[in-house]
Amino acid sequence: MLQGVLNIDVKQLNKDQFKSEYEDEINLINTDIKGYLTSHDELLIRKIKSLEDFKESLRHTLNHSRWTKDLKEHKSKLELKQSEQGDINKLLTTRKQTSDEIQNINSTLEKLKEVETSLTNLETENQEIIKAILNSR
Repeated sequence: MLQGVLNIDVKQLNKDQFKSEYEDEINLINTDIKGYLTSHDELLIRKIKSLEDFKESLRHTLNHSRWTKDLKEHKSKLELKQSEQGDINKLLTTRKQTSDEIQNINSTLEKLKEVETSLTNLETENQEIIKAILNSR
């Protein structure tokens, strides 16, 4: 049986199934089969090695190319912008909260002014009632 890169399980011809007068021919056929598969297996191993070498060379070229360097630089810039954007979003959220708080304070101030006006009116009314009582005496 032969087995290699081809991953083929080839059974050679069994000499016992043939008359002994064919043994030399059977051996020659088996040798041809084995030689053919071995040579193709070796050829495939060389081709696979060549492809692996090419892949590694291509990987090295790409890793050291201007394109890859620019890609890394742009990626870093993008990550920085995203980080800044996160900071801007926080600032916008804080601004909205502050604006809401200012609006609440302004609303409370308006209510306070109304209360002060009512208080002033009540004090004036109280003074007038006191004058009226004093005049009535």
